[in-house]
Amino acid sequence: MAELTEHYPIASTIASAAAGCGQPLPWLHRLSVCLQRHGQVVMITQVDVKGSAPQACGARVIVSKDAMSGTIGGGQLEYRAVELARSWLSAGQGLRRYRDSVALGSRYGQCCGGRVQLLYEMLDHSDLPWVHELQAVAAEGAVFSSLNLEQSTGGRRVCAEDEVPPMPADASVCLHRETLYERLTEQPTTLLLFGAGHVAQALVPRLAGLPFRVNWFDSREAVFQERHTAEATAIPELGADPLYEINCASAGSFYLILTHSHTEDFDILQAILTRNDADWIGLIGSKTKWRRFERRLDVRGFSHKQIASVHCPIGLPGMIGKQPQIIAASVVAQLLLARTSTGSGRTSSALNEQENYCDV
Repeated sequence: MAELTEHYPIASTIASAAAGCGQPLPWLHRLSVCLQRHGQVVMITQVDVKGSAPQACGARVIVSKDAMSGTIGGGQLEYRAVELARSWLSAGQGLRRYRDSVALGSRYGQCCGGRVQLLYEMLDHSDLPWVHELQAVAAEGAVFSSLNLEQSTGGRRVCAEDEVPPMPADASVCLHRETLYERLTEQPTTLLLFGAGHVAQALVPRLAGLPFRVNWFDSREAVFQERHTAEATAIPELGADPLYEINCASAGSFYLILTHSHTEDFDILQAILTRNDADWIGLIGSKTKWRRFERRLDVRGFSHKQIASVHCPIGLPGMIGKQPQIIAASVVAQLLLARTSTGSGRTSSALNEQENYCDV
């Protein structure tokens, strides 16, 4: 890794994240930064939803007297919630926790018309120990915390997964019998990306902040130095042997084949299908290229189901344009849809948590 990190300063950070069981969700880091910077904040968390609402359970905004970080969906709901939080901060004392049930239609005239429950928490420097403790255990792989809302004070505690009731797929918190269960980490989907050409270079920066652990391979040793993207968030592997990497991959991985060579594309695809345990496979190419590959795979004895599992051409149907940036945007959307449909990772409101650490 020393040689890799010398050429790619971001690689050591990403490699460390990849080594863990999951990626800590950003709210703990944002809360830590905001408390250290402002001393006192109100964290507003959407803990329950009935019907239609702008955000899923787990959406949060952290509010100080003159700044905010995150979102619970904007509009009148967020505007009024932030206004209440700031009035609470200005008063300087009062309840540490407060819950508000909001009918979006009747109270704020929002056409989504559902009902949400917001949890307001007044937090200050005295809360930093439990925040830092949860950050540490999340980095080590702890997945859930719990908070007893019947108690007016006290922080979160780590809890076992079997204590947590079923949680909606799009949520990162669950309110059950006056206990709030919160997801601390998100299990990213492993994506093996083969090829470092124009499309891959456009794609990798667009995966930043999304729930994918990207391992990026190219058999050409010089290609990353020639086309290094400063914003890359993947682990580049110089001169990697694709077939070896496929053999070492975990079951349920995603694969995206974007190499410079049709021969290499086919060899990689054949190795992936031989494993027969991928959650998603994408191959760049035209319909003509895919027809030829289909015939060759059929001759080699792969089943119709295996062959049909390959997405080629890549991207969402109906997208027009062959520019790398357009293809990359379409593929990102396709990957997110695939992640949701395969259940390979929990799609949570973490996708909506903005890393704008303090505008706060």
